[in-house]
Amino acid sequence: MIDCHTHVWDVNKHFSESFLQDAIEGTRKRNVRLNALPEEHWQDYQHFDGKAIVFGLRSEALGVNVPDEFVADYVNRHTEKLVGFMAVDPNSVDMVSQIHNGVDMGLKGIKTSPIYALYHPRDERPMQMFRLADELGLPILTHQSSTFSKRAPLRYGHPTTLDDVLVALPNLKVIIAHLGYPWERETLHVIRRYPNVYVDLSAVHYRPWDFYNQLLMYHEWHLTERILFGSDYPFTTAAATKESLLNINRFVEGTNLPRIPDEVIADILNRDCFQLLGIED
Repeated sequence: MIDCHTHVWDVNKHFSESFLQDAIEGTRKRNVRLNALPEEHWQDYQHFDGKAIVFGLRSEALGVNVPDEFVADYVNRHTEKLVGFMAVDPNSVDMVSQIHNGVDMGLKGIKTSPIYALYHPRDERPMQMFRLADELGLPILTHQSSTFSKRAPLRYGHPTTLDDVLVALPNLKVIIAHLGYPWERETLHVIRRYPNVYVDLSAVHYRPWDFYNQLLMYHEWHLTERILFGSDYPFTTAAATKESLLNINRFVEGTNLPRIPDEVIADILNRDCFQLLGIED
């Protein structure tokens, strides 16, 4: 099993005060853990039955900067279990050098967040980032979803904003995070047109009825092979996500509701996203 969506950061060093306060307020009802120090991540993943992709977050507009060196130093000490991605804000003046430096550090892909970095994917600077990723063979994991931040306009998170990028760069490998929540249906109609685009199911299992219906929609459209396993650590864990996935059919017992086939669930848990994304393990 590969958890394709985990974070490391020190919220006291890498988050601005306003962003941290938004995170605290936005997640309070779920009582989640926000900090994700490398030693805490390793405590959870050293005995994980599989491997994990690890990254930080970068947004100059919101004052978030998890240095790629911070991620690379951690994952390069545990290459038997971990693969690192760099975090890129295309509005950074040194974006190009950041990407090349990330490659030199051994990072295998790019995590980017239009809704946090306040950009439209088809704008000039983001397109430069996507083209460079395509040239270097770097997969993109993008946060096309909602957020707790009060300063991040939702319009930047909408999955259909990727359409122009994918038309221009049909070979670019992309993961849309969180099933594109709350635009799951639109996300499905983006990925069905582009064979190199996937979704991860990170941070959706704690809305179990939504989770069931999202998986059912992908099953009915014969697109479950595009779903990758991911947790969104530290906001939740791989173990909790796996348990929810294994128990997804509890809603259908004693009803005429359709089941998610067991083989679909097994395929999601066992899917080799490294091979799909062209990542050398």
